Amino acid sequence: MDVIQWPKELVPDAVRNAELKPIDTPLFRATSPDISSLSLNAPRVPGYDTRLGVRGLFAPLYFSGDKKTAENEYLYHFPEFPCALWKVEITISKCLDLASQQDRFLLRDHYFPWQFFAACILGAKIEAVQFQSYRGAGANYAIFHLSERAVKDVKKIK
Repeated sequence: MDVIQWPKELVPDAVRNAELKPIDTPLFRATSPDISSLSLNAPRVPGYDTRLGVRGLFAPLYFSGDKKTAENEYLYHFPEFPCALWKVEITISKCLDLASQQDRFLLRDHYFPWQFFAACILGAKIEAVQFQSYRGAGANYAIFHLSERAVKDVKKIK
């Protein structure tokens, strides 16, 4: 049975062939240097639309798999501001891995229905999605469900 229920002819190969895997590795997030503690509430209710979030309904927390990708993502959105870097050690049992797919449809297809996809992820109780960054060589993670027991450590490293 498919994890995400949508018409078979609309399912990109990368989603059809994706696997659920655990994450037990440090992730990174860049923020404004003024932030003194990192909020890890997921899902959250945003005041704006994001790639995998809908204003007023839900949004994941975004992380990167390495420091450079986290900084690149932040500086793309806020080029005029300096950034701080956080290292977060978490354990996630169900992450949908789209970064390892050969066709890399997420990089090529800007018209992919991201927000519909996110709603399916929430409905399937998948905790996170890993996808290739648009801003660098690394992977990004959109975390939809994060319990307190999943967070092992949070450190501001820069």
